[in-house]
Amino acid sequence: MTKLIDLLFWTIGFIGLAAALAISVSPITPVSAAELRLLPSIVVEDNVVTLADLFGDVERAGETIVSRAPAPGKRMNISVAYLRRLMRDQGLDWMPLRGLKRITVSRSGRRISAFEIESLILDALADEVAGTSLSISMANRNKMFFVAKDAAAGLEIENLNFDARTGRFVASLVAAIGTPDEVRAEFSGRAVETVELPVLSRSLKRGEIIGDDDIEWLAWQAKRIPRDAVTDVADIVGMAAKRSLRPGVPVRERDVQEPVIVAKGASVSLVYRTEFMVLTAGGKALEDGAMGSIIRVLNSQSKIVVEARVDGGNILSVTNTTFLVMN
Repeated sequence: MTKLIDLLFWTIGFIGLAAALAISVSPITPVSAAELRLLPSIVVEDNVVTLADLFGDVERAGETIVSRAPAPGKRMNISVAYLRRLMRDQGLDWMPLRGLKRITVSRSGRRISAFEIESLILDALADEVAGTSLSISMANRNKMFFVAKDAAAGLEIENLNFDARTGRFVASLVAAIGTPDEVRAEFSGRAVETVELPVLSRSLKRGEIIGDDDIEWLAWQAKRIPRDAVTDVADIVGMAAKRSLRPGVPVRERDVQEPVIVAKGASVSLVYRTEFMVLTAGGKALEDGAMGSIIRVLNSQSKIVVEARVDGGNILSVTNTTFLVMN
């Protein structure tokens, strides 16, 4: 009986010692499977993916690198079977959810705007065609181009091919130069010569006077500018719209006129002056008249149509002797 008791205590002691030794040689204290939650989609910021990114707090094992992270703005898949082997090597008893074959890891980043890209390409093209203003249209303007959020290095053009005859260009851009997250992208498009034109900033109705606040300057493709487009703002301000005009398009010479002082159908005073006399008569304007313009007027007394110059208000000066015929 004594030997049986001794054997029992010896066995218990051996099991305890073995358990203690197992704990001492394990890389970390095992974490139960219930505590390890793996999401099917994960976003990282650094250039490597660790176990901590995937499982959260797994003590020292969290520093274990699983894989290099995808480029900023990109994504990649990681095999769950590979993760299970890696977790087992770290002494972690983890079982994935049934049916889970892979997880998706995305890399966050800062998107480089189309404005930044276009500005850089325009500056480079300016050296190719000195003295000429250009605008560009990119064939792949919506192309995604990301850099790491904390990337310090800027954006540069690595190579630029430009055909001055057709205006076509291909630009190779590189960002985050000299860093682990260095990234490249290629953009193409067309550059055209532009001219700054004064255009209307709002719609105008026929007869409205154009003021300084109605003008803005826009770059317009040189080849698309009408031959009679007004290029000097002084030729627009103070003028009246001959018809309804739209904003943002070149104003043609035929679109504007001097403001109407005398409206068609208005009653006017006709004046004929010589060195010896001044004759007046009433009349009716047969057409609109701006200051200083010559219009046709019906003499109310003689019923004769005469030509008269608009001098201001409703006073018109008759310059021919037809006016003397009163009856």
